[in-house]
Amino acid sequence: MKTIDRFITREFARNFIYATLILVFLYIIIDLFEDLGKFIEKNVAVISLVKYYALISPYYIVLLMPVGALMATFLVLGFMTRYREVIALKSAGVSVWRLFMPILGIGIALVVGSFIFNETITVRANHKFAEVKTIEIDKRPKPSQRIRRNFFYYGENDRIFYIRQLGAAEGELFNFVIWELGPKQRIKKRFDADLAKWQNTVWTAYRVTVREFLADTAEKITRHDSLRLEDISEKPVDFMKEVKPLDQANVLELANFIRRKKKAGDDASKEKVELNYRISFPFINLILLLLGFPLSLILRKGGVAFGIGLGLLFAFTYWGLIQTFRAYGVANVVNPILAAWIPNAVFLAAGIILLVTTRK
Repeated sequence: MKTIDRFITREFARNFIYATLILVFLYIIIDLFEDLGKFIEKNVAVISLVKYYALISPYYIVLLMPVGALMATFLVLGFMTRYREVIALKSAGVSVWRLFMPILGIGIALVVGSFIFNETITVRANHKFAEVKTIEIDKRPKPSQRIRRNFFYYGENDRIFYIRQLGAAEGELFNFVIWELGPKQRIKKRFDADLAKWQNTVWTAYRVTVREFLADTAEKITRHDSLRLEDISEKPVDFMKEVKPLDQANVLELANFIRRKKKAGDDASKEKVELNYRISFPFINLILLLLGFPLSLILRKGGVAFGIGLGLLFAFTYWGLIQTFRAYGVANVVNPILAAWIPNAVFLAAGIILLVTTRK
């Protein structure tokens, strides 16, 4: 059986790589022709287009890996079924379930590999892709690395900052507000200041109004020409760290951002859905193999091409389901965890039913 395992694994790997690369190439070609007029109108250089599509390729690879794995399953086991190799093995006393063992191992490896690839390569490529798109494709100026304007910052110790302008190099905040939160995200103190300077590792604020909101709904107001904010631990460089778009953040950064938003009393449904989706999506590599394995053994009636078409239908149906439930999760119609995992549960149930009903 080791020989059969090596054969299935080798043939699967070869067909998987070919199928995935072909799918990614087709996606890129379709996208290129859709946007070709825009690229010509903006006089985009060829080298910029090469970088643009090279950097978006990791995202396409993660997206299309499950489809590539499914196609590889149909190609390997489908041809083994069509040419009676499966029947020969069964006649020799080899169970169909035994043939599934290398497929199961491959599926588990794809789950782990897809997750690691996405968290290490794809998120970094997405960041570079956004830069290339902004500067080289859309011809917009590169954002300043010295100044930020009109942004919120979720700080430590239950503080929320709104800063109209930050000069990071000079260590200055202009026209900013700080809210300190108490139990149940109730605002217990608010600072309004015209200016703050980072001096000797401490922020010194000028022309400051402090409002303290007491338990009996009373409000205490004090004003200061200058005030040292010694309990604020954030440095100028911390405020320069812009919140990453979700597709550029890894799961640890997403979890940390969700924690900070929840402490600030803000809605983090979108981030929760993305976090759970990021964890759940790699499992579709294994789940589609659970579907593809039994289907590939009954292809004598419709042929390998029919099986591949059916597999693609399953893959894109899953994609439609996950996008639908993601939208429901973001809108708080469905729990964020359920929104990410329900499509997996549906297809897993279908795969198990097919496996159980497959003739041994």
